[in-house]
Amino acid sequence: MTAFLFIISFLLHIISLMIIVQLSKQVQKMRANNPSDIMEIFETYLQEIKEENKKLQSTFPLHVRKNDHMEDEQTSEQEIPAEEGEAVSDTQQDTSEPTPPDVQINDQFETSIQARVLQLYDLGYTVEQIAQALDCGTTEAALIIKLHKK
Repeated sequence: MTAFLFIISFLLHIISLMIIVQLSKQVQKMRANNPSDIMEIFETYLQEIKEENKKLQSTFPLHVRKNDHMEDEQTSEQEIPAEEGEAVSDTQQDTSEPTPPDVQINDQFETSIQARVLQLYDLGYTVEQIAQALDCGTTEAALIIKLHKK
């Protein structure tokens, strides 16, 4: 029985050594050809990304695209029809940069539990009062205080 196990073990060791030798040959072969292959792969990816960007830009209307040439922006401004009674001349057109619309952004942020615990601790609250005020455990509040207040 043990002879059978030794034979199986011996065969497994031979197979694993053959696999290791083959893998090391492949790694050496890859190292020899690696720089040129990587550059070719990067160039193909770059070309694909450029083509996708062109397709994406073609789907957006002209007034939405931001990175177009100034000629396109000037032609789009000149194509805007004037209202009745207004005479538009080349000197009256505003050649300054268009201003973005005023958008009010309501950024809200919430302080972390650690910051609130430390703030209340600095104000003189006890661990039990902090835990009750923040609806957290007293052990959690005590641990936060111990970690940050050494």
